[in-house]
Amino acid sequence: MNKFIEQLVNILSDNQLFEMAYNRRDYMNKLFSLTRQLLENWCLIRYCSITNRGETKNHWKSELRAYLMQLNGMTVKLDKTKITRQQLIKYDEANKPNKIYNYIAQKFEKENIDIDSPEVESAVNDCSEYGIDEMIDIICESSMDKNKIKLYLDQI
Repeated sequence: MNKFIEQLVNILSDNQLFEMAYNRRDYMNKLFSLTRQLLENWCLIRYCSITNRGETKNHWKSELRAYLMQLNGMTVKLDKTKITRQQLIKYDEANKPNKIYNYIAQKFEKENIDIDSPEVESAVNDCSEYGIDEMIDIICESSMDKNKIKLYLDQI
């Protein structure tokens, strides 16, 4: 009987139900705490792509990669996509250009980038139009690996 229980425990411990999963509130708090960095780094990468600044683009890609991998690696007890969309879009309004400007302004000014330039406007609009949705897909992808994230970052 003990062998059976031991085998059952081994089988169940490999099951996702036994993995450490974050509750909704803790995950949403973590996501909220990283929203600014996600937007800053995504917009900085996009800005570098638009202005052909390859020397700094790699730095921002490594920053965003770390945040995306961290969030992607978090298991949530409920529907991760629904919770992520709710936090980023409903609560943080991270898909609205005026909110994105508010999130990124200080960092762009610190980097001596004119926040009113057409290139920044283009980066912000791109983030609003498709960047947020793409990041949500990456964060919530269950079979994500570092190579997929790298490929994604290369195309921003």
